This record gives sequence, structure tokens and C-alpha cells, in this order.
Amino acid sequence: MYDVAIVGCGPAGLNAALYCARFGLKTVLFCVQEGGMISEAAVVENYLGFEQIEGRALIENFLKHVKSYDVEIVREGVDKIEKKNGSFLVNGKYESRSIILACGSKKKKLGIEGESEFTGKGVSYCAVCDAPLYKDKMVAVIGGRNSATSSALHLANFAKEVYLVYRRDKLRADKVLVDKVIGNEKIKLVLDAVPLKIKGDKFVEELVFEQKGEEKSIAVDGIFIEIGVEPCNALAAMLGVKIDEEGYVVVDHGMKTNVKGVFAAGDLTNVPLKQIIVAAAQGAIAAASARDFLLENESV
Repeated sequence: MYDVAIVGCGPAGLNAALYCARFGLKTVLFCVQEGGMISEAAVVENYLGFEQIEGRALIENFLKHVKSYDVEIVREGVDKIEKKNGSFLVNGKYESRSIILACGSKKKKLGIEGESEFTGKGVSYCAVCDAPLYKDKMVAVIGGRNSATSSALHLANFAKEVYLVYRRDKLRADKVLVDKVIGNEKIKLVLDAVPLKIKGDKFVEELVFEQKGEEKSIAVDGIFIEIGVEPCNALAAMLGVKIDEEGYVVVDHGMKTNVKGVFAAGDLTNVPLKQIIVAAAQGAIAAASARDFLLENESV
């Protein structure tokens, strides 16, 4: 029997595991994608203490720290959590007195013609993963917020030219990123542009979009879709956890959900600012709340 079972190993899950271990709680951490979406970040420039660090390097630091404590890491996805006699059963075999959901979020899809057909054949959702495949080629990034501008800047290190395609009339990313994009000669802005379809033969060849009522297209070898994320809330719904209209788990200031013994942290929650440092802090808060819950119920 575990005291705490943590689902997800991004900043929220990893920091929750660290704090749970320091509290002396018997902890199991379910981990499929180490670091969550940070593993897809080329460079992180807004985490306190690091002026600039690769996303993967930051996660390796996190993992090394967690592994220095007594935390059992299970390399297994979680597809079922059920209540059982006052505790919880994860995947039918791991029993825990409490749960911390740190499942994070996943990339949104455009839902346009050709997107599914060419996924893996020129359509990508991870610039860090696939940028080297497009050395000296033409690519497009769809989106206009931080993830899209960061991806465009990373791709500019490899591609011949990068089109940044956004449906609004100006980018909505942090000013520091917008300034870098505007100052990069390899990045071309395509604004007021709504993607309509992706065309090609065996691989991507063209992005068709509507701009000010006129249908246009650009020839590209790759298309990177960065239009935001949506919460991975299936487990929360399974447990009867309250979810808001946008799909995020509703938590209080202690990261408690409406279900006794279930806590949530990170991008999954309805806390508005989605940042690494915020997710990590939420993980610590959730761990403290789980400890208090166990103490109140005389399980520790």
C-alpha cells in the first residue's frame, strides 16, 4: 500500500514526488514521458536560476534530484483508477491512500483536411523532435503564441525559411519572443491567415489558407502545428473530479479537488498561468495537502 500515487512526471509530478518523499510518504510515480511537454522545449529562459537551459537538460536535473530520494518510478501509463474501500487502485494492481493527478496537457489539432493524412509525413507537433529533418527546407509553423514563436525560432536554426502563420493580425506571444521573431531574417510572418487544408502527394507539399477573404497557398516541406493545448482529464473524469467548461480540473488553493483524497497539480488544473515554475510549485502544494490529508486520516 502506497501513501501517494502520482500520475505524470512533468514539473508538477516530479516536484510532488520530491516533496512527498521528503515528508516520509511511501510514494509511487507513474512516468511515461519524462518531463512532459518540457521535453519538447528547445530552450527555457524563464525558470528562476537558469538564464538559459535546454528543456531536456532541465528535466534531467529534476529527475536526478527526485531519484536521490526513495521514490518508486513505474514506467507505465495509467488508464484506470478506481476507488476501493477508502483507498484507490491504479491499473488494477497499485493500491494507494491518495492520488495526485499531474497528467498535464496535450497538443491541440487543427482538424483541417490533410492534417491526419500527413501526420508523420511532414505534419509535426514537435519542433525540437523534428527540426533537424528540415535542414535547408521550407517549413511553416501554425500559431502565434509562445509555443509557436519558440518553435519558429528553433526551426530557423535548421530550415531555409520559416513561415509563421497566425489567424490574428498580430502575434500574442511574450514580447521577448516577438522581438526575436521579428529580428530573425529567416522567419516570415503570415498574419490574418486561417489554415484551410494541407496538400501533397506522399509528403507535405503545400499549405492552403484564407487571408482577408482570398484563398492563398505556400509551398512547404513541413508544417508544425502549435495552436495550444488541452488538458488530459480522462482520469479525473473517471474519479468524478469536478472539471470546468474548458476541461481543466477545478482545485482550491491547496490543490484539493472535490473528491476526498484526490489532488491535482500542473497544467491539468484551472490555475490560469501555465508555466514550469507554477506547475512545480503546485506539485509541492499538492504534496503538502496529501500529507495533511493522510495525517488527518491517521494513515501516516
